[in-house]
Amino acid sequence: MKIAYTVGLITIVGLSVGIGYSIGSISSSSPIQVTPSTKPMNDSMPTSIKKETSSENVVVSQKKQTVESTPTTTFSSSPESEAIQRDSDLVMSEGISELMVLTFSDGNVDYKRVNDIKKQLLVLARNDREALTTLVTAYRESSSNKMVQEQLLQIVSQIKDVEVENSALALASSSNKDDQLAGLELLGELKIPNDKTVSVIESTLTQNQDDEKLVLAALHALPNMRLSSSQNEGLIDELNQLVMSESEAIRSESIIALGQFAKDETQMEAVLLALNSSVVDDKISAAMALEQSHITGDHIKDVLMTKMQESSELWEVRAMSANALERFNLDDYEYSLLADFRRHQSAGNN
Repeated sequence: MKIAYTVGLITIVGLSVGIGYSIGSISSSSPIQVTPSTKPMNDSMPTSIKKETSSENVVVSQKKQTVESTPTTTFSSSPESEAIQRDSDLVMSEGISELMVLTFSDGNVDYKRVNDIKKQLLVLARNDREALTTLVTAYRESSSNKMVQEQLLQIVSQIKDVEVENSALALASSSNKDDQLAGLELLGELKIPNDKTVSVIESTLTQNQDDEKLVLAALHALPNMRLSSSQNEGLIDELNQLVMSESEAIRSESIIALGQFAKDETQMEAVLLALNSSVVDDKISAAMALEQSHITGDHIKDVLMTKMQESSELWEVRAMSANALERFNLDDYEYSLLADFRRHQSAGNN
C-alpha cells in the first residue's frame, strides 16, 4: 500500500515538521536510494551504507533494479521497489516523515519497520552533518507530540555530538515547558558531564520546585561529575529543599541525588533523617543513597550499624546498611557484627 504525504508547512497528524520537502507516493516497503553529502562526519562508513560508482543515470524497473549513479546510501526493506536518488538530508526528512505516519498508525503498528527506519536514520545522522541537523531539528520541533518525540529521542540520544548537546541545552533553557522537558530528557540520555549542563539543571530546580515533571527530568539529567565548591553548595541547597517536597517521587530522587553529590556528613544530614522516615520509599531511598555514597564519617557508620542490627527494620534497609558498612574501617567488634549479619543473610537465602 502506498502512502502519500507532504512535509513542510503541512501538519502531519498534529505535528508540524518544518522541513521544506514534499514527498509523493512512497511505498512503506520501498528502499530509498540516495547520494550522501560530501561532508561526512567521519571516514569510516558502516556496512549498511552501500557504495557504487558509475554514471549519473538511474534506471528503475519494478522487477529488477539497476541503479547506476554516484555513491549511494540505501534504505531497503524490499528488493522489488523503487530506488530514488536523493541527498542524505532529504532522505532523513523522508524517513522521519514515514516514522511519524507509522507511529500514528491505528492499532497495527509495524514495529519491525519502525525499528528498521530508526536504525537507518541513526546511520545517516552519524555519518552526515546535514542529516544530523535535520534529525536534531525534527526532535526540537516535535516537543508538542510525545509519541513522535520518544521515537526521535531514541535515535538522537545515541549521538554524542556538540550539535546535539547544544540543542538539548537550548531546549532545556526555554521558557516553554514542553521544550524544557524535551531538552532535559535528551540531556538525561546523553549524560555529558559539563558545567553548562549543571547550571541549566540548577536553574530548572530553583524555578520549578513544584513542577514534578520538570524536577524529575532535571534530577535524572544530572551528570556524574565532580563539581566546584560553589556548584556543589548550590546543588546541595536545592536538593535539601526538594527532600521536603510533597511529591514522594521528588523526595525519593532528591535523597538519592544527595547521596551522590554530598561531600561530607553535614551534607548527608537530610539523608540520615529520611532513613528513619515512616514513608517506606523515603526510607529505602535513603538506604540506597548511603549504600552508594563514598562518605565514611563516624556518625554515618554508627547509624548504619544500628540499622543493620534492627530486627524490626525492613530487610532491604538492613541489607543496604550492611553493604554500605563495607567501605568503613571497622574495629574487631564492629566487624564481628557485620560478619554475623552476613551469616544470617546467607542462611536466609539458602
